[in-house]
Amino acid sequence: FGLFVLLSYIACNFSIQGMNDGLVVGVDPTMSDVDRILLDSPPWPPLSTMTESELMDQTRKHENNHNDESPIDFLNNQNLREIDFFSSAFWQSVPRFVNGSTNIEASPPTNIEGVTFQAILQSGHGKDDVRMTTNWLHFSLEHLSKWWRLVGDLIGPPGLEHAIAMLEAYTNRTIIKASSVSSATTRIMSSTVALIPFHLGFDTNKSELWERMDEKALTATIVSLMQFGVGRVVVVGHVNADAKITYKAFEELRLLLKSDLHSNGEVVPIHGTNLTGFFETKVGDTELAFISTDVGVRSSPGDNGPAINVPRGAVMGLQNALLKRKKATTNDADDDHDQQYQWLGKQPDQWKFVYHTEPDQILTGRPTQQFLDVMNDEHGVIIPHRLQPIPHWKDFESLHPDPRAIVGPDYSDKVHELDSRFESEGDDVCCDVNDHSGIDNKGNCQLFWWQCGFGHGNFSYLVHNKYEYMRLSQGGTGIVLLAATEHGRKCRPQRNDNICRLPSPPQESTE
Repeated sequence: FGLFVLLSYIACNFSIQGMNDGLVVGVDPTMSDVDRILLDSPPWPPLSTMTESELMDQTRKHENNHNDESPIDFLNNQNLREIDFFSSAFWQSVPRFVNGSTNIEASPPTNIEGVTFQAILQSGHGKDDVRMTTNWLHFSLEHLSKWWRLVGDLIGPPGLEHAIAMLEAYTNRTIIKASSVSSATTRIMSSTVALIPFHLGFDTNKSELWERMDEKALTATIVSLMQFGVGRVVVVGHVNADAKITYKAFEELRLLLKSDLHSNGEVVPIHGTNLTGFFETKVGDTELAFISTDVGVRSSPGDNGPAINVPRGAVMGLQNALLKRKKATTNDADDDHDQQYQWLGKQPDQWKFVYHTEPDQILTGRPTQQFLDVMNDEHGVIIPHRLQPIPHWKDFESLHPDPRAIVGPDYSDKVHELDSRFESEGDDVCCDVNDHSGIDNKGNCQLFWWQCGFGHGNFSYLVHNKYEYMRLSQGGTGIVLLAATEHGRKCRPQRNDNICRLPSPPQESTE
């Protein structure tokens, strides 16, 4: 019943396009192609300033500082609402993941988000298995698509160009880390296969600018997984546009790693049986593959949109391949063998964990062996906190946008600059405080709670509910974020304070 209520809540509050979050990108049909703009200096040093000696120093510091892992605290489930652990992302063991296959195939969800919930709630002990970190910087992601749509709507093409440049800078500096640091800590996800459903819909009128936004977001999402040593990333799409943009993302990562003079990482040419159906490559230690799915169920009853639910096809496809990997050993199992190869690569038995995400979600954190122990010993599923970027004057001041389009200095004079990397000299934190005041006090605003005020220039709602701002200037994109999830749960950002106290249980209202 709880799952039904939650999915009903999502269906009532989001349009299908809004719900798709990164799977169907909004398009302005009047938007023309624009030339790239020259950007002012970004808040991070340019890639070209990093010398070989500095790179090696950074690597040694990383390995020396983290030979001993500090214990990680997880929140008590009584402090979590079901909306808290909807991030459209999860990390869990293969046995737990495949045990949910019967539910998804026999009782398909009627909306796209439902696929993620079924994979979490209808396997193992359901919600009791969920683990989320007390310090959000240990495992979180930056969810970008709502942010860049708002930037496109309110600031226009120059804002989107600026957003693209920020993601390119993130990708450039992160691929160095992914290819140069090879300690056991940073390779913690080497036995993980990652799944990215990627469906852009059937819109043929997309401008080149919006397509580049999709491509750069997917590229940044993949490289955020590479930095933790994810062994294989499988992108699943349906239409030719999905394959086209995925191919561009793979090729960009190949060229970046190939041009990195400090890297000895392997770079394999893209190849496959069908460049719109299946292709693959290898960049550094990470295998990359694209698979097309035609598993279909309408997003909701009576929906006139595409009858293809790519997330369902992605989850079912990977589950089936994992279930059959022990069976495809005889001569009459050619179809099973081909399916396994596409989903699992040459060594299907090496995958012990599955990470699911969307193509606009940048993973950051400090995952350790303790995460793997939780998933193995407690049948746990680890959920990252879904951080919400917000159009902010510190990111777009150089473009001189309409002040009604961004949170300005009158409403936000302080942004916490945090470091979420393993190798950080201090231990920055964003400590959970078990507070949802933004969504609880939403009132009559019909938008996402954090969007109330955008376009009108009145952001007192965020001030009144005491939301803070932060940047993951090291370890993340550097985009200004609310110290909160998109569902209003807060964390408290602090520099050089490595202790987070567990939040108190929610108090029952006396009214």
